[in-house]
Amino acid sequence: MKSFRTTFVQPEYILTAFILLLAFSLRIWGISARSLWFDEVFKIWPATSNFWNIPQLRGGIIDPPLYSYLLHFWMQFGKSEVHLRSLSVFFSVLSVIGVMVLGYRIQGWATSLIAGVLMALIPTEVRYAQEVGPYALMVCLIVWNVVALLNIKKNPKWIAYCLWAFLAILGTYSHYGAALTIVFLYCIFLIEVIYQKDWHNLKYGVVTFVFYWVAITPLLLYLLPTQIPWALSFGAPLNEFVSLSSELKNIWVFTQQFVAFQFTGWPFTVIPPILPFFLVVILLIISGKNQSRFLSWLLLTLGVYYLASRIGLFNYPRHGLILSPLIVPIVAYGLQYLVFGSHRKYQNLLGLLILISLVVIIFISLPNRSFRDRLFYEQNWLWPETEDMRPVVEYWQDRRDKTIPTYIYYGATPAFTFYTDTYKNKGPDLQPLQYSKCWGEQSPEYCRRDGIYYGKWIRSLTPEEKIQSIYKTISGRPEELWIIFSHHLHVDEENQILAGLLDHYSIIQSFQKTNASVYLLKTKSY
Repeated sequence: MKSFRTTFVQPEYILTAFILLLAFSLRIWGISARSLWFDEVFKIWPATSNFWNIPQLRGGIIDPPLYSYLLHFWMQFGKSEVHLRSLSVFFSVLSVIGVMVLGYRIQGWATSLIAGVLMALIPTEVRYAQEVGPYALMVCLIVWNVVALLNIKKNPKWIAYCLWAFLAILGTYSHYGAALTIVFLYCIFLIEVIYQKDWHNLKYGVVTFVFYWVAITPLLLYLLPTQIPWALSFGAPLNEFVSLSSELKNIWVFTQQFVAFQFTGWPFTVIPPILPFFLVVILLIISGKNQSRFLSWLLLTLGVYYLASRIGLFNYPRHGLILSPLIVPIVAYGLQYLVFGSHRKYQNLLGLLILISLVVIIFISLPNRSFRDRLFYEQNWLWPETEDMRPVVEYWQDRRDKTIPTYIYYGATPAFTFYTDTYKNKGPDLQPLQYSKCWGEQSPEYCRRDGIYYGKWIRSLTPEEKIQSIYKTISGRPEELWIIFSHHLHVDEENQILAGLLDHYSIIQSFQKTNASVYLLKTKSY
């Protein structure tokens, strides 16, 4: 028997340690270079509340509450940007380990190590490991749920089914999108069991599935009625069905963009989407020869994901992360087969070229802020979630005269309250999430305190109505006025508001950063 020391100095374990160190380093690199943006603070708000109140808060209704609970406990040890985001780093590194386990189960150490390198480097995984939010947790739980499903196929005992159920329940409580991959793969598994007439395992499988649905009943009764209308309200479903040719075109574009986002973070990269798509398709074709089952899992789940996106349930590229645990291991197997498994030199060369190409385009597309600033010099390639509220708030704090009112645009409210610690000065009865009430028509008194006025949600108003709403919020037209913008999803909204205000004001100070800005206005003298 090999000693512990001998086992863990083998090349495979040394390379594994290096891959995990690489994954951790990339996820920590520049983790505080971006300010917390709207969605991140909106995830922090419910986590600051009383433990038992978390599901009742809006942040806990839009998404299942598991991440909010974990963040609630995590915040007991710190509330800095780095600390808050490091929870996602932890789960993301666990995802790398899980994908390596999947790769090993598929075809040994070579596939495992290649899968680990890909998962460590992939821009989307690095990007959402540096965010306060449920995505890294979601991917981690889906990865390990797939591992548990393979365990059932290898060793179908009660303990394997219980482990699958446990991870499936946690995954579904992390993000509603996780249920698509988890449930659909398990349904495929049950169909396979029925086809094989394995009635003993079918009994175990059905009982486990029933238990899973019972466990997520609170989400079905409490979350789903809110989540689906909310998702559809943001919906950007694909074009209505016109013809078979147009539908095939939609599928072509959708699949190409899905693959490009997975491996380069497209469209937030200079790499054209056709390049990663072409490379990955070659690898999937190669993988299909010996890994048809795992490939079919990926393609069938991708088809269901397309249909869900078709009706507007999945509206953002990041929702495609639910398929990362499937696409990365199968791509790694294709690379392993070409580089190491084939006895034909031209296939070895082809595999090596594809591997180098993938690593290069992935590296070029890394989302780390300092790296991108040096590489591209332009903000066009920054991820849209970049909102530099921290320097904007600091600029305002350094120059603010408390006798001059400050109007906070609705999109800037979450990050502004975080960077000013506004809610900490209002006593224990005022929780951060209560500032979302400032967006309503009847805003509470604390939305107008200390010369700071939190604006209403005016996105749907006309430019004239927006200006009138601002004057109404600040109770008139003061001689001087600070106004802070951020998270203006409608690109022209800031300019619309400024254009309306500049009928009566002049800009005497301004400070503009990426998707965040502050202006000091003064009444024109005629």
